[in-house]
Amino acid sequence: MFANCRKNRRSSYISQKVMVLPGKDMSSIQEIKKKVVMVGDPAVGKTSLINRFVSSVFGDEYLSTIGTKITKKIVRVQNKNRKKGIFGFKGPEHYELNMSIWDVAGQKTFIKIADSYYRGAKGALVVCDLTRRESLDNLPKLIADVKRVAGPIPIVVCGNKSDLAGQLKFGSTEIARTALPHGATYYLTSAKTGANVERAFKDLAQAMVKDAE
Repeated sequence: MFANCRKNRRSSYISQKVMVLPGKDMSSIQEIKKKVVMVGDPAVGKTSLINRFVSSVFGDEYLSTIGTKITKKIVRVQNKNRKKGIFGFKGPEHYELNMSIWDVAGQKTFIKIADSYYRGAKGALVVCDLTRRESLDNLPKLIADVKRVAGPIPIVVCGNKSDLAGQLKFGSTEIARTALPHGATYYLTSAKTGANVERAFKDLAQAMVKDAE
């Protein structure tokens, strides 16, 4: 559906709405908005991961992102800190998190203006390509740059293209050595098969909601 985006389009906006079932007690749901940045080297699969999460589609053709592309999706997240008091429960049962996902171009020509995209972010997915070792080596600087601008926000690291079993150059052990010192969680993902994609995004959503409480 969204796989045929134009190559040189600077910014696009995709919205997905959540349908609420009749009879649902909306007083137990609170809507919040959060900005998420998706960063990583060129061709690591950032756009493909977003397309898989938002639209459940995958395209093999590589189309480089020019500048940034913004995609929106609403995710329902459980309020795990909800407590029962004398007059009933305190806080909503669920949050409807309106995620604005900023797909930031990885080309060197955009590095100088990347800070402007990071501002206001409340969460980040940092992506590397399991078939390219250099994409892992670049993660520490990417994470540091995001934190320098956005502060100590929740971060999830995705080692993408896990479906290319015969071409993998590293795995979870190496990613953990990079992610854990920064307080980040990590997943081996595949935009092609969908492995761990939804889990990674929803893990980040849960962490952002916790930060907001």
